Amino acid sequence: MTSLTEYKNLINSLVANANKQNKTNFNASASIAFNSGELFTAIHNTEYTVMGEKVNGKWLIKASFRDLFDFDYHDVNYYGPKGKEWLANNMAAISQNQGAIVPFWATYTVDDTR
Repeated sequence: MTSLTEYKNLINSLVANANKQNKTNFNASASIAFNSGELFTAIHNTEYTVMGEKVNGKWLIKASFRDLFDFDYHDVNYYGPKGKEWLANNMAAISQNQGAIVPFWATYTVDDTR
């Protein structure tokens, strides 16, 4: 499953739940760990807030993801299915440990419709 599919599943689930309850808006916050694709390598474990409002039968969605941009070293098999990602991560973790990369908080906002 790609991270884009994981994102779509998250949004679709929230919308379906609101529709089932005949709501015209919703607000959800939690954390999510993307398991593949660009979101796995870019933000992986992140906090999110999703707000939705139904206007003229269409859901207007604003999703916000907040993540600490940092790297943790992992002792993994580089020959596995995510070998390149883990190798890049561990190289960045070593760079962070040496002070070349400084952790910072980043927020990503996505406007969407359903």
